[in-house]
Amino acid sequence: MTNMTTWTSALWNHDMLPYQWGAAIGASLVAALFDAGTRRIPNWLTGSILIGGAAWAVLAGGAGGILDGFVGCLLLAFPFAVLFVFAGGGAGDVKLMGALGMWLGVRNGAIALCSVSLVGIVLALAFAVSKSRLRAVFSNLAAISRSAIYFIYGGRRLGDVHAVLPETKDMQAMPYGVAIFLGTSIAAGGRFLWFGT
Repeated sequence: MTNMTTWTSALWNHDMLPYQWGAAIGASLVAALFDAGTRRIPNWLTGSILIGGAAWAVLAGGAGGILDGFVGCLLLAFPFAVLFVFAGGGAGDVKLMGALGMWLGVRNGAIALCSVSLVGIVLALAFAVSKSRLRAVFSNLAAISRSAIYFIYGGRRLGDVHAVLPETKDMQAMPYGVAIFLGTSIAAGGRFLWFGT
């Protein structure tokens, strides 16, 4: 248990914590600007963030740091990968969250994931209201939930599930990179206010 606590804390609390969060905020800001302008987050950007995060993890925590960063990468990318498969989410969002997880590690990453998710829900609802699509969003959400349940519990193949999902053109489209930036910024503020440095 001590070893697990050690590696999950390698990127949690150290002398350079403000630089770590600053890099995550800066990277997510650049991604948000791309996403708002082009509705894409380029691979060269997410790849650079991931490589920089891996180098940071080694610098800040050695072998424990890279393990903490790798698990953080998986933790942050997984929910967005599920959204990509079932709900038409963007692949760039998956890659960006994974890259930020490499920078932040498990514990800081969990804070960021919660914050990004909450901000994403609020922005998606506000976006839907502004486009008069709130009813359609809830209808699509119900269809996606049924499809996921069929896949998990009904023994259906992924292809069968995709056949009953709403069309991509009918889904609520928004630049989620903005939610990732805002959520990461709020998470950083909360991390420092609540836990200190």
